[in-house]
Amino acid sequence: MNECGLFYDIAATLLLEITASLEKIPITGRDILTKCLEECSTVKEVLKVFNRYNLQFMEEWQILFADSTGASVIIEGDEIIQKEEYYQVMTNFNQSLSDPPYTCNRYNTAVEMLDSSNDISIELEKNETVYRTGGCTD
Repeated sequence: MNECGLFYDIAATLLLEITASLEKIPITGRDILTKCLEECSTVKEVLKVFNRYNLQFMEEWQILFADSTGASVIIEGDEIIQKEEYYQVMTNFNQSLSDPPYTCNRYNTAVEMLDSSNDISIELEKNETVYRTGGCTD
């Protein structure tokens, strides 16, 4: 997390071929993440940075960025998934390749917890239930 409240998390995924950005400027994953934390304060700014570069390094992982305004986005290489609810959940499958209802137990448990809570808090996030529900099958 940077001083503006912008943060990210990364999740490993199955191979997702990157094709749309191959003609853009090459960059490493570490370099683009550092660049975003140093230069950006919002998700909108992060998307502008990612739009300039070749994202082939992301073929087996995805990133969720969120900012202090509550905006968030999941970047799956060429695919961008904007937040639609008052929360956004990412686990270890590519949502762009699946249609709801998803079969990932961890994803579904997290969504159920968030849907049934009146307040998203650190205490809710610390609940270990979501971590004990098994892996994803998508």
